[in-house]
Amino acid sequence: MEKNHRPIAAAPDALSLTWDEPGNGEIELTELKQQIAEMLDREAIRQLPISYARFARTKDVDALVGLYAKDATLDVAENMSMQAGPCSGLEAIRKTLRADLPRMDSYPFIHSHHFEMLGNGSAQGFVYIELQICVEGLGVSYIGCYQDQYVKEDGVWKFRSRKLCAIPLPAPAAGHD
Repeated sequence: MEKNHRPIAAAPDALSLTWDEPGNGEIELTELKQQIAEMLDREAIRQLPISYARFARTKDVDALVGLYAKDATLDVAENMSMQAGPCSGLEAIRKTLRADLPRMDSYPFIHSHHFEMLGNGSAQGFVYIELQICVEGLGVSYIGCYQDQYVKEDGVWKFRSRKLCAIPLPAPAAGHD
């Protein structure tokens, strides 16, 4: 188990507290509230890549940009069908996405998402993907991952940074359907 990972579980007796005496169960209730808050944070982070894939598929640039923190960065590998290299700030990310998304027909598939909570409103993780893109009539499939950093900004989890690393898959040999 990772050093920063802490299992989330509510003890059965914490759910059946009796409130006969003043102060009974206050510690358990506080701990339960913390666990629920952490579960909600984790679920919000899990939803970020899912929303990202949906907005990329529907080419909703404004919704995509809304998933990034104010000081975010996006870094795309050179072998992708997109503008390569890092861009910083919401307007630079918006410009990159506006240049790339309209000319693509993309199908992003998320295969797994692993992340760890770092505390103080930050987390980091990896999203493993398969990406099928058709650009100007040419279809290409990629496998790879996003290396993500997350931050809680104004009470909402967002991407602080995304780095996309992927490799193109070779086309199937003739005769293989």
